[in-house]
Amino acid sequence: MRTPLLNADGLVVNVVLAGDGWTPPDGLTIGAPGGDIGDKWNGVEYVKPSFTDGRTLAQIKSDLCAKVDSAAEAIRANHSTAHASLAMTYQEKFAQANAVDSMGQDAANALTSDQVVLSFPILAASVGVEAATLWDAAQKVIAKYQEWSQLSASIERVRLIAKRDINAANTVGAAQAVYEAITWPT
Repeated sequence: MRTPLLNADGLVVNVVLAGDGWTPPDGLTIGAPGGDIGDKWNGVEYVKPSFTDGRTLAQIKSDLCAKVDSAAEAIRANHSTAHASLAMTYQEKFAQANAVDSMGQDAANALTSDQVVLSFPILAASVGVEAATLWDAAQKVIAKYQEWSQLSASIERVRLIAKRDINAANTVGAAQAVYEAITWPT
């Protein structure tokens, strides 16, 4: 039987062939027969999406893709700084952390305080505040960068897939359904 799957807002996000006893994935419910992807259940019937503002499918896809980009940027912003000079400081701190990491723990810990400040001024600011040694500070910065990199990669993958699928949609409803079904990493 052709079965519409609804999200929490009543939007049909998929239509599947399901038999008796089949249960939908988490977060979705089985809708009444007759709905198509992009339709909205109002409690009585399915309502087709209405775009009477004169935009073409291509324009709507473009607008949805722009919304995807904005959403990705907003999520990234929740995990990064909005200050350009602080971002530059973090970049330099990461470069210095990599240089310390390349030296090895023994060589890094053998440096005098003057050598640390002279060679790694930004990273040295963390010693005694965020970490006990230059090596520990470097490892902390590298770990934070790796954490950020993994999250950023997850966000980028969701963004690219969503835009690809929106652009592949053949109807406004299908494009809207793709947008509505996006699940962003946090």
